[in-house]
Amino acid sequence: MKGVCLASRLVCSHWRVPVTCIRTLSSKTYYDSQSGGFITVGGGPQTHDTSFARKQASTSFDPILLQKVLDMKPNSLEVDASLIGTVSQSATPPLYLKIEQYSELNALSKELMAAVGGYIVDVRVSDSASTRAEKLDLVRRLHGTGQPVRALCYCDLSASGSSAVISTGGVIGDLVDSGAKSVILHSHTEPIDLDVSREVLEEALYLDCSGDPIRQRLGVHVTFRGRGDEEVLKQAAELGVMHFSAAAGHMPRVLGIVRRQEQEQGQGQGQGQRGE
Repeated sequence: MKGVCLASRLVCSHWRVPVTCIRTLSSKTYYDSQSGGFITVGGGPQTHDTSFARKQASTSFDPILLQKVLDMKPNSLEVDASLIGTVSQSATPPLYLKIEQYSELNALSKELMAAVGGYIVDVRVSDSASTRAEKLDLVRRLHGTGQPVRALCYCDLSASGSSAVISTGGVIGDLVDSGAKSVILHSHTEPIDLDVSREVLEEALYLDCSGDPIRQRLGVHVTFRGRGDEEVLKQAAELGVMHFSAAAGHMPRVLGIVRRQEQEQGQGQGQGQRGE
């Protein structure tokens, strides 16, 4: 969806109806003539662990924590460059490396490059236009390497963020247009306002994009440090969002909330069908 203006990409919220989605555990792959590639539809929630995202000295690496993380079977691990060599020695899911500048790839050895399964780029909705353009260019260049790119989109999901709903949706659209395989929303303000978070999620879910549907690419990151994280997880699951990011200590809680929400929706749908 290149060259499409923001106004035509977003559906006017006044004409929207509440969005819900019953997620199916099985996924299917189809050829998409618009993007010229294959797209995936359906499947279960995708979890992404951030326990090893920060730089650590090799002497402080905790192999027991790594095993606990792996036991939860996340779909990916965000790992700092200093730990990729160590973590990759275990049988792990894809390892994602955060990149600030494309030149950082030149500093990685061939062995580390081979261990990397994807890249992460931080983008802030509040960034200046020039900074955001640089980040979008970085996403495009990393996408060109053939590895999946995940964008961590810092936005305002508090009550003060109500005026930035449209611009947040625009940034998400620009990221997927630039090649981001997934976009994870991370509120940098607390507490989360559930009206604002729903508006942002619905704004994103109404985006028209080539490749995998936006529902397959959107996610939320939670820390449980502030109020509203549990509720926004329920919201995201209700809307059919597929990606959930957290550190290992929070992942059981995340999975419990998401799966419970899916079960409640499935029961509700079953009762509705029986009543028809």
